[in-house]
Amino acid sequence: MAGKRYLTVIVVFLTFTALFGEQRSPIPGIDIIEMAKGDPTGITKNEPTTKPNTNNPQSDPTKPEVQGEYPQIRNLTVKMDPTDSNSALISWEGAPNLDTPVYIVRYSRPITTKQMVLQAYNTTPEPVQPGTTTFLDKDIPQGSYYYAAVSTFELSSEGRVEMRGGQNYTEVPFIVGETKTTGDSCTADRERDFKDDEFQISDLVAVDTETGVVLNWKKSPVPGVRYKVFRGPEPLDSPERLEKAAALGQTTEESPFFEDKQPERGARIYYGVSVYDCVNQKDYPQLVLNQSYISHTYNRPERKYEYDSFLPGSLTVYMQSKDTIRLLWVDPGPSIVEYEVYRASEPI
Repeated sequence: MAGKRYLTVIVVFLTFTALFGEQRSPIPGIDIIEMAKGDPTGITKNEPTTKPNTNNPQSDPTKPEVQGEYPQIRNLTVKMDPTDSNSALISWEGAPNLDTPVYIVRYSRPITTKQMVLQAYNTTPEPVQPGTTTFLDKDIPQGSYYYAAVSTFELSSEGRVEMRGGQNYTEVPFIVGETKTTGDSCTADRERDFKDDEFQISDLVAVDTETGVVLNWKKSPVPGVRYKVFRGPEPLDSPERLEKAAALGQTTEESPFFEDKQPERGARIYYGVSVYDCVNQKDYPQLVLNQSYISHTYNRPERKYEYDSFLPGSLTVYMQSKDTIRLLWVDPGPSIVEYEVYRASEPI
């Protein structure tokens, strides 16, 4: 009996090589076919012939088996609006099973859980309708922010929230305004006297990025102050220890954030932010744990790519004529613009 022969066709997405800067090279034993460009099929453009079940988006009979397609938001990106430095232009791609409105939220740290989604500031009191893939977040206060996007179905009892970095939440901080250290006169007309404990920042947070550690905090209620940022090997719970710590820099009251661009990797250290009263020229070095000073260990995050989101789906191969084989697949999204098609005489 003659041995079985196999005809295997695979579609390879070019985004993979573009991401890592690798050059194309032949796969041993596999014939490369001339590049396929443009729309792979007309499948994604066909209008549905059956009315969707809007009560349960996951069971829509006009769509393929997509129950496992989470998250429903992919490739979330945030860029500064070129016409307004205090606005963020947010864009994303929706999964094929996305047919409910979308919430866009922002927070002072990466939004990695459903609980953080619910705690974050909702920039869309009226959620964005499905089919829309951009949103402009206007009049953002100065600071460092992270964004996330989730559908109303994912937040419902029938769905689930699955957070993936670089897909439905951002891992790189979006900074509104530059950290100001000089230039503004540090004065203020105060309507009342402030207590010593009001010369404190609160909610100090440290977030690891690929370039360093970004610190964010809630400003002191006192006008006419500056913030001094410190880093030390021991708790900054006394003026004496704060004096021994490394002074990283200072910011104005309009810039309640700071980036440590030379963090100590893998070592447990302490960050602290003290308040300097410009009006009375007085330092307030007494810090409070988990409010104005925190412990932190820097681990440089490695960027992760969800390869599944780049893969074509539902690949189908059939004989169109005696000398022609036709391939059909579902386009994974607008970020994929070219494909490579391979064939072999055995499974790959």
